Amino acid sequence: MMRITFNERRGVITLTVEGVLGGAWVKELERSWAETLISPDRLSVDLRSVTSIDNLGQQLLAKMHLAGTTLIGGTGPMTGYIVSRIMQTT
Repeated sequence: MMRITFNERRGVITLTVEGVLGGAWVKELERSWAETLISPDRLSVDLRSVTSIDNLGQQLLAKMHLAGTTLIGGTGPMTGYIVSRIMQTT
């Protein structure tokens, strides 16, 4: 299960993702991202409460990063590693 919440502060929209970013939930995050995508550099995705990310989730995050969306992975071993790897390779 996954939960997405929206927050806007100082012109930046943050999508906070909680739970599992995998399977059918990847499409849900992509839909939410596309709906809020006014300007990619004014959008961030907070992944600090994500418990797991499958390959499709990682591909979507790479797509978001390439579009200019800020990814927040935090210091957790899993999301922090995945986000840093995406940022280094894209």
